[in-house]
Amino acid sequence: MAGCQQENTYQYFMTHPKVLQKKLTACENTAESKECAVVSRAGNDFSKLADEQLNDSDLFGQQLIKAEEQLFVFSQEYEKAKQTGNEDKIKSASQAYQDQSDLVQIYKAVLSTRSPN
Repeated sequence: MAGCQQENTYQYFMTHPKVLQKKLTACENTAESKECAVVSRAGNDFSKLADEQLNDSDLFGQQLIKAEEQLFVFSQEYEKAKQTGNEDKIKSASQAYQDQSDLVQIYKAVLSTRSPN
């Protein structure tokens, strides 16, 4: 279900904070571009999540646990959809799983920036 990530996507930047930081710096020195717009949005969203984690780490941890639990539910729904053979259900369940997986990866990326090296 997991696909390859391109290196200029919102999801890629949100899950690679070191790359995001470098791109934010690079975009400060260049003309407006489509990639810089994506980088800017990712930077703002990542900062908001990092602030949430810093301000209430317990709540942030609970959100991560809920996201992981929901990922498990979506995984089961995907497996059930595959058994039906209904392509629309499979596609929908696969997308729900991928979206939730992306969210979990983002939460973990935020945590990784707060962990000691």
